[in-house]
Amino acid sequence: MVEPWEFYAQQLSECAAIAGITEERWQQFLDSIRTLNEHNPAHACHSLRVGIYAFGLAQYEEQADLKYPLYAGCGHDIGKCDILNEVIDHPDFGPEQMAIMRAHPQFGFDRLQSRYLFTAFVAGLHHKFQPDGYGIDLDEVAPFPLSEAAEATIIRMAHLVM
Repeated sequence: MVEPWEFYAQQLSECAAIAGITEERWQQFLDSIRTLNEHNPAHACHSLRVGIYAFGLAQYEEQADLKYPLYAGCGHDIGKCDILNEVIDHPDFGPEQMAIMRAHPQFGFDRLQSRYLFTAFVAGLHHKFQPDGYGIDLDEVAPFPLSEAAEATIIRMAHLVM
């Protein structure tokens, strides 16, 4: 039987090829987020499914660059690696657990920023635009001024994967 991570990873490799991402580059990215699967397989599979969903929606909308939603969807919850599973899977998830979980966008940004800055921005922002939203402040964490087009793409992808 194929493990869920491997099943979704195979599906995503096909999406990556369609998006013009080389197999080597895509495998490097998957390796960088595989730690989520080692930490919490259910959340890892959720992230990969979001990547498939975001890619499919972008295809349907005939977006020019399918790489953005693919990376954004798959990487958006990597910050949960830094949250104890006892918190993530708490049977009576309440305000205390939510207070801890609110840090995962920042943790995701921190994990990804050195190699995958665009995906780091999306991971850091993916809960920012909901009521009582939380996450990074794009203007504070960007290492250089972003163009209006870049900022709009980041924000669009963060909305897509929240």
